[in-house]
Amino acid sequence: MPSRPLTTLFALLILAACDRAGGSAQWGGTIDTLESGIEVVRNPAEGIWDSSTAWRLVEEMRIGSVEGEGPETFAQIIDLAVDGLGRVYVLDRQIQEIRVFDPDGSHVRTIGGPGGGPGEFIQADGMDFGPGGRLWVIDNNRPHYAVFDTAGTFVASYPRQVTRYGFGWPGGWTAGGELIDYSSAPHGDGNAAALVRYDTTARAFVDTALLAQPDLESQFFDFRDSRGIGSIAGIPFAPRWHWRLGPTGTVWAGFAGSYLFHEITRNGDTLRAVERPGVSVAVSARERESAIADIREAAGAHAFDASRIPDVKPAFEGIDVDDLGYVWVRRPAPDTASTSYDVFDPGGRLQGTLTGPALQADPYLPLWIRGDALHVVDRDELGVQYVVRYRIENRS
Repeated sequence: MPSRPLTTLFALLILAACDRAGGSAQWGGTIDTLESGIEVVRNPAEGIWDSSTAWRLVEEMRIGSVEGEGPETFAQIIDLAVDGLGRVYVLDRQIQEIRVFDPDGSHVRTIGGPGGGPGEFIQADGMDFGPGGRLWVIDNNRPHYAVFDTAGTFVASYPRQVTRYGFGWPGGWTAGGELIDYSSAPHGDGNAAALVRYDTTARAFVDTALLAQPDLESQFFDFRDSRGIGSIAGIPFAPRWHWRLGPTGTVWAGFAGSYLFHEITRNGDTLRAVERPGVSVAVSARERESAIADIREAAGAHAFDASRIPDVKPAFEGIDVDDLGYVWVRRPAPDTASTSYDVFDPGGRLQGTLTGPALQADPYLPLWIRGDALHVVDRDELGVQYVVRYRIENRS
């Protein structure tokens, strides 16, 4: 069956959002259209949900172990994915393998492993499901996509040349069957972050769009010497640039200096800007002391100015987009408090705030949200990682 155009998919997602939100009668915000055609969505502090319609999280399954050497003991999870049968794929960055679990949490198989051969990994950093349910894995030390079939067998390799990567992979496949990756492109006197579309037939990137980002030089401590030897470290609690690819191929992105983010087409055009009143959350004394200790360890013999660490947390700490185009914005939380998310429909209207039971989602890893199931990487008080599935009540 031919795929629908992205514009049609986007329209369907908007209609689905309106149906689930019960229309806009209860929403107290405003939407203005600028001369440029950009929609500006200004949200109130409270969303549409009430006590009967609010989404709620109920834990159904947890995979992980504090000790032991079995497949449920993780060293460093870098990504997770869930296939159409509900099987959970967990990519362990330190061990360089993908462990597959049944919906009940039982281990099924392990894919890959460290090495330079076909189907092996050196620095696997992300994965997503492509056409036919095949799993595409990126390896930042190898210039290709590794593709596995539904039985976990290595079946193909496609060339991949990118000049920019970080912790995790924010790219992936859209609902329209396009593979979008994250790279960099020449811009001014240097380079800028860019989206690139990959053509599997031509086995090459076919177009590029720049992502406007603020100057991030002030967001890092630089511990390199005049020869460039050393390291850099992010300033704890400094606002960051966050972005996530949506199911229709648009990107939701924003700089967390204020509670403002945008929906951007793959061509770099802004469709809408979404605002919400922010909540000021102070950095606790314990958090500050812990951050300084970490920076001191990274700095070695280098001096650093601890006053550059902000006293207040960013306006938000991450952006995720689910299969229906709803945008999940991670809110800053007081020290030791559970993680919470502001949920916006595909048109940018605030639905409400969702908080999990003792949810301590890893801020560097994406959520996986399909249907009424949320899969997330959680951490306990010892820093041990778990993969948890929650049922989202009232979502459907």
